[in-house]
Amino acid sequence: MADIIKAEREKIGFINGLRGIAIVMVVAFHAYRPSIPTFRFGEISMVEYFLIQPLLTGGWLGVNIFFVLSGFVLFMPFCKREQGDFDARRFLRKRARRLLPLYYLNALICLLLLVGQPAFLLHTFLYAFALFPTPIMFAPSWNPPLWSLGIEIWYSILFPVLIAIGHAAGIRKTLLCLICGSAIVHWAGLQLMWDGELRLNGLSDTLPGRLSDFCIGMLTAHLWVRWPVNPRIADVLSAVGAVLMAGAFIASSAWYLGDLPRGAQTVSGLALASGVACLILALKSQDTLRQLRQVLEFRPLQIIGMMCFSIYLWHLLLMHAFTLWLGNTDWVRTETMSIYVMLLLLISAMSYRFIEFSHIDTRTLFLLPPRIHSKQIKVD
Repeated sequence: MADIIKAEREKIGFINGLRGIAIVMVVAFHAYRPSIPTFRFGEISMVEYFLIQPLLTGGWLGVNIFFVLSGFVLFMPFCKREQGDFDARRFLRKRARRLLPLYYLNALICLLLLVGQPAFLLHTFLYAFALFPTPIMFAPSWNPPLWSLGIEIWYSILFPVLIAIGHAAGIRKTLLCLICGSAIVHWAGLQLMWDGELRLNGLSDTLPGRLSDFCIGMLTAHLWVRWPVNPRIADVLSAVGAVLMAGAFIASSAWYLGDLPRGAQTVSGLALASGVACLILALKSQDTLRQLRQVLEFRPLQIIGMMCFSIYLWHLLLMHAFTLWLGNTDWVRTETMSIYVMLLLLISAMSYRFIEFSHIDTRTLFLLPPRIHSKQIKVD
């Protein structure tokens, strides 16, 4: 049984690589986006508009990728089980142990920075129950990434309910209905709560509006288990996935600049999630996308992906600290950036090891080979 589990885990080891790429996208976006000039359609060449600009400004889409991967990874272990095999309490305990200690540590730091402000008690209440995004406060000012962690926490709380409904009504039907419903909520939020400066809002980017990404990830896990993927199908999936993801990056960039209508981001978000799903399913075939698989299974990238939760929660808080210390944001384009990256990785590695997974062996967490214990050989 252990060998089977190990083999199954090795098949989806590339997921950590995808997480690594997503977290690099997000960190780079927050570091360099303010200093990257953007141009609307017609102001630059077609190559720059449709190729270079989406790559330079699309790092924020890493959060969408995180949501899809979360749905996939959380649902994968339960795809082959019957309803009675799902222990909701055990699942919630494990998720709380993983998410809450580091979340509350970050929340406490943010609250300490708000001591003495008029809205301190309100912020304390919102932080205590991870009640964001909300119309009251979209995200903590000192550590905005907590907005998406609030969604992750409440998705984990909802997960046992989704499992129960899926077993009762059929998992495919349930997930497809939720994807459609969530897309409607996302579109409605863009129509009703549009902010010309901040593209995120307290309806589109709450759990109901972002649930489609998680459900697409869950549907991908369901198809992974039940749908055989031969090399020919994998080639088609990889091509479709590449087209969907490229189109999503281009459309999201145009939407961000105001060149597409408000609701276009709902469509491009679904396209991106579907493209990631196609890529995951294509990678099920060992004979397809070998070079990409080698990149995604590169050990340093996998380790970064495994630490992505810690990196995500610390990166902007540490970035604000550097900016306050140096008095400007120009440091991101100097050698100081390398100091920031090393410090970020060190802090993240410590919280990953001692807060997220204090009960797991260090060698396992950092993909090191197990210790070889010398044994006395008995010769008859």
